Amino acid sequence: MSFPVSIHMVWAPFEKTTSPIINNDYRFGLSFTGISYLNNPYIKNISYKVTPFAHESTHLGDEITMYGEQNIDNFYRVNVSYEYYELGLTLNDPDTLQGNLLSCKFGFMGLIRPNVGYYKYFENEILADTAFYPSQRWAEFYLELNYRKTEGFMASKTWNPSISFELRNRVKYEYSNPNKSPRVLCYNAYLGYDYVPKKAGAIKSVGNYLRFYSGLNPHGQFRNGYYNFIGYSVVAFI
Repeated sequence: MSFPVSIHMVWAPFEKTTSPIINNDYRFGLSFTGISYLNNPYIKNISYKVTPFAHESTHLGDEITMYGEQNIDNFYRVNVSYEYYELGLTLNDPDTLQGNLLSCKFGFMGLIRPNVGYYKYFENEILADTAFYPSQRWAEFYLELNYRKTEGFMASKTWNPSISFELRNRVKYEYSNPNKSPRVLCYNAYLGYDYVPKKAGAIKSVGNYLRFYSGLNPHGQFRNGYYNFIGYSVVAFI
């Protein structure tokens, strides 16, 4: 049993006036996980995750909100806040196995209150003549693949090549759409190396990856638009 908590911030540190915070996302929940080991050369274990309750909310930065209200005629703010449950099934959980490994994960996320939707709005935060509608869709699906190599060509005891790919079917936020919003396939990929220290310590490994993303903007109420980028990520595993 675990209580995962995450906070994600989008910040513009090089903006010349106020270096504003663009958006903050907050998530927390309750999860139960388990694993079964199999006597099979291909599928070595099956793990599951059941999250009966989780919450996500998002908030625009103060500078962005004040600027929009004062300078943009059609500016509006939507309160993205919802509770959801999640089910996940993983074949060959990489956290519990050694050696070269191909892992696969299937997942499903659904709203606990489908009639409320992903977001709400308040009359004092939108224009009087703006028509807004709650989201009519209530679920999304995802598939994740990961290949890690610790032995053989291009691998060593301290440097392990790794590649991960996620395909997620997400709901696009279309606030003024009275019908069901479209679904969009979002692609997320990592390619790089995991550095494993020779002496085991608090950090098991440090991942260094090139990252590619294409799909809906994942940041809060900006999920009504599209987002594509290539970047570099450093991930510490403890």
